[in-house]
Amino acid sequence: MDAFVEPKKKVLVVDDDADQVKILEHLLANEGYHVLSAYNGVSALSLVHSEKPDVVILDIMMPGMNGYEVCERIKQHEESKHTAVIFLTAKDLSKDFETALNQNADWYVLKPYDPASLLQKVKLSINRKSAVKKISIKPTPPADQSTEQ
Repeated sequence: MDAFVEPKKKVLVVDDDADQVKILEHLLANEGYHVLSAYNGVSALSLVHSEKPDVVILDIMMPGMNGYEVCERIKQHEESKHTAVIFLTAKDLSKDFETALNQNADWYVLKPYDPASLLQKVKLSINRKSAVKKISIKPTPPADQSTEQ
């Protein structure tokens, strides 16, 4: 048996619809993820900073702080700027998609969604975050001072 067991990857589900949260919790837990849940933007941001999830699945239309603002705050904070954000929403207008991209969201998934496709996006997001983390901790080699003529 290995002495080192890699911790489960964390996924934060944020939606004001409790039924939607339960469905996602079940789907993600069955895939081996550690699932955290929040029902509003303020709670989501608190969990992002205390639990440091790998991925946030985020609804846009929520009372108080909407998903766009949550995403913006996640991406502006140094400790969470590489956290993947997947918008999962019923908002299907191109302006909504553009707003999400402007907030640096990683994915935009429309409800109703294909569970297998959503799980694939979660997995890809985690792999991408791991790659970014590995790249960012490598030391930078010294610049070559020679010039060719």
